[in-house]
Amino acid sequence: MSVEPIPGCTPVLLKRPYPIARSLEHPPTAQRALGRVLLLNDSLGSQHAVAHALRSDGFDVVEAASANAALLAAIERPPDAVVIELSGPEDESFDSCLSLKAASDTFLPVLYLSSRTSRAARARALDAGFDVYLTNPFDASELCAAVGALIRLKQQEAARIAASAVGMLLDDALDALADHVALIGSDSTIIAVNRSWTEFANDNGAGTGVGVGANYLEVCDHATSDDAEDAHAASEGIRRVLSGAVRNFELEYPVTRLRSNAGIVCWCVTYRAAAP
Repeated sequence: MSVEPIPGCTPVLLKRPYPIARSLEHPPTAQRALGRVLLLNDSLGSQHAVAHALRSDGFDVVEAASANAALLAAIERPPDAVVIELSGPEDESFDSCLSLKAASDTFLPVLYLSSRTSRAARARALDAGFDVYLTNPFDASELCAAVGALIRLKQQEAARIAASAVGMLLDDALDALADHVALIGSDSTIIAVNRSWTEFANDNGAGTGVGVGANYLEVCDHATSDDAEDAHAASEGIRRVLSGAVRNFELEYPVTRLRSNAGIVCWCVTYRAAAP
């Protein structure tokens, strides 16, 4: 069964369908100060060594000598990552890790710096909630690289949540429109449709053939119904918008195969989202 385009629906070509987050690639060392690290360490000498290594690599370091002090510091100035090294029993470090994660409104990565080198100790720490396990004596470059990786992980999670929120807002905005609207990417693939588009497609026998993932221009190009000539004209017009030759395109034509007898307007416009 051939799939026909949906007359009466509005394809919107998105050169950039959603706001694109800034690159999360490894930043130069000089830019790492954007990452705040909370250091929980109850040994003065070790605390100084760890803090010095992190600051030398460009991190903003907040120091705390006790679990309570660390929790207060995290609430006052939320960190991007946490490094924990405590001299007491493992459980104290595990409890601190869980408390700091629970107090954070967002994903908070925590690195455990420990003198215990056994695989069993590493497994216990990871099971307890730590994200990275390093042993003492530590290598400064490895420590800084691990903390940098944790901060990038946090940034990526924040970007994913933001993109999800933008997507939900976009879906709600599209569904609020009475017009039949599809968002089409630069490769002419449908990336989103609103409720009106879906209902119209189902009512007129097109169904998922013109749903998300379908190539709308191919559907128009292969139209064979009585309205094929208009579908081909619509495809050509959309291609001109997509290539940048024109800003928008509009085509009005009668349609014989719709269950409702009405004239149709196919309208297409290019939308470019601005980067944040």
